This record gives sequence, structure tokens and C-alpha cells, in this order.
Amino acid sequence: MENDIGYLIKQIDLSLLKAVNRELEAFGLTFSQLRVLVLLRQREQARLMTSFKDIELHFGTSHTTVLGLLRRLEAKRFIRTEIGQADRRVRNVHLSEVDPTFWERLDANKRLTEKRILSGFSNEEVATFQTFLKKVIRNLG
Repeated sequence: MENDIGYLIKQIDLSLLKAVNRELEAFGLTFSQLRVLVLLRQREQARLMTSFKDIELHFGTSHTTVLGLLRRLEAKRFIRTEIGQADRRVRNVHLSEVDPTFWERLDANKRLTEKRILSGFSNEEVATFQTFLKKVIRNLG
């Protein structure tokens, strides 16, 4: 079993999630919460409104899961929510003002994590590894 591809991929996933969540503790975030913040940032940069439903659809997650994530992010003051002006049944989500260095520090953490993951790999091995990972994603998609 320890050489099964699926098992190895799952072990990488678990280890990576654990390491990333440990790094994000300094920001008061979890990886799931960070994914929501990144989506909001991308959508706001594109000048798009984001509703609870948009987040549910993007991540393929239940309303209950999204609601829990957003409540925790709002309690930590990373986001704010408001009732839609055109349709009062819609709840929109916005990023709150954060420390200007917040995204830079997150990016620096990401680079350090990737460096740790790829430690001992040559540039050629990294390129080959990326190619293999993309093939696996295509094969399963």
C-alpha cells in the first residue's frame, strides 16, 4: 500500500494541508479560509460582486459549510457581508481592509512552503514533476 499512487498522493495532501495550516496560524487563518479570501480578492480585482452562492458554486461546497467559513472570517474581521441592494435575499461578501503587507506576507509564506516541498529537486526535476502532476489532474478531470 505504501507504494500505491493514490495513497502517496493522499499522504502528500494531508502533509501539505497540515504544514500550510500550521503556517497560517500566524495569520489566524486556515487553508479553507484563505481559499475564500483569495477568491474574494480575485473577484474584487475584476470588479465582480461575490455572493454566498458564488462561493458555494466556485468551491462546490454546501451552503452550511460556506456559511460557517464566512461567519468565522467575519468574526476575525477579514470580510464583511451585506444584503444585496437589487435582491434582498442575496448576501454579498467583501474583503475588509487588512494590513497592507498581509498579501505580501502570505505570498512569502507560499514561496517558502514551495521551496520546502521542492528541496533537493533540480530545476529539470521540478519541471518534470509539474508535468506529471498536470497529467494526473487531466486524467482525473
